[in-house]
Amino acid sequence: MARRKLTKRQQKQVKKFALANWKVLLVLFLLVVIVGVLAYYMGWLDFLLKKDSPDIEPNFLSTAGGYETEVDEFGELKITFLDVGQGDCIIIQLPDGKNMMIDSGDTSNTVCNSISQFTTTNNIKVFDYLLLTHADEDHVGNMDWVLDNYIVGFVFMPNVHSTHEDVGLLVDDINPERVSGGKTVNTRCYMDFLLKTDAEDCAIEIVNKDSDFTNKMIQRGTNNELSYVFNFLTPTAEKDKVAYDNNNDYSPIMYLEYAGKKIMFNGDAEVDVLAEYCQTYGDSINVDVLKVGHHGSDNAISEEFVSAIDPEVAVIQCGLGNTYFHPKKEALNALKNYDESIELYRNDYNGDVLLSIGSDGEMSWVLEKNDLSNNWKDGKGVSIAFAKDAEEDVNFMDIVNGLFVTLNRKEIVA
Repeated sequence: MARRKLTKRQQKQVKKFALANWKVLLVLFLLVVIVGVLAYYMGWLDFLLKKDSPDIEPNFLSTAGGYETEVDEFGELKITFLDVGQGDCIIIQLPDGKNMMIDSGDTSNTVCNSISQFTTTNNIKVFDYLLLTHADEDHVGNMDWVLDNYIVGFVFMPNVHSTHEDVGLLVDDINPERVSGGKTVNTRCYMDFLLKTDAEDCAIEIVNKDSDFTNKMIQRGTNNELSYVFNFLTPTAEKDKVAYDNNNDYSPIMYLEYAGKKIMFNGDAEVDVLAEYCQTYGDSINVDVLKVGHHGSDNAISEEFVSAIDPEVAVIQCGLGNTYFHPKKEALNALKNYDESIELYRNDYNGDVLLSIGSDGEMSWVLEKNDLSNNWKDGKGVSIAFAKDAEEDVNFMDIVNGLFVTLNRKEIVA
């Protein structure tokens, strides 16, 4: 059907209307332009186009991820297992320039100095991600100091309720609800972590299996893409239902994957959580590197678990001459009985342990102390000779007194 043209009279009426209402029409036009620009940059168009597509799924589950970064070249991923004595502190320098810290060691000034020296050397002023695995002092002790001295963008934390008397000072509702059957904590260091996190005004997430996130890098001038993925595997319960009667078990089992390599982190997760993992995932995930749980304790590793994940390298974060005698012989046997060729690095003998992974998947290790001759020895031989072998000035009575205190605790951590 041919389109009818406006008559001259109709054309005059339209022109007259436009001249009389040009201000209104201009405002309407500007509004359309503004809405169009916002729709483009805010992703509303993508949402409208994709919301009815059943085959489109998000590539991350946590609000921590989903970033795309343009880079000139795909860089290295660096993981430093920092020597903080008898505690955990891991600093991850991600290939897109972001940084992550997993745990912070205990409350000592020595640990603060170790972190400060490392971050100064590597020009780290921002931790985009901070993960507290659980509320024990040797993991949370320096979190308040880190939150005070660095900009923190996103905090992953366990579903652990604080009963400390200062909870009323929290402005935001960041103290997880008490869960039936779950652990509560009354320590000063965990309360300080909550207070400083509250003051930081950063994003906060209770960690569980749904905390996965992916960030992508795009090489400028090409169609080349490369991503890194954080895959959280436990706790398997819903975030508000995560409950363990053991502090250590709140530690998530997770891995970081980059360029085809998988690095697994266990915090202090003990055998019940390892069984939870094996029951849920079986042997479906093979990793290249395992950060052994709970400083090499015999209650945080099993031959079934090691067999399921099939690691090539293991790293143990434990302190020189620690009074818990970590790592335990049983833990070392669980690794060696599965595969005698597993490489083992540990902070007590090797100091800082650095793993670098190139964009081609090539792994390289740098140790502060390269002597590996003692790495398969258990921690039972606490003595002056043990300290001298590592060129450390340790007072024997301090070791004895520390051991006495450990053995007289109501709940021995071993």
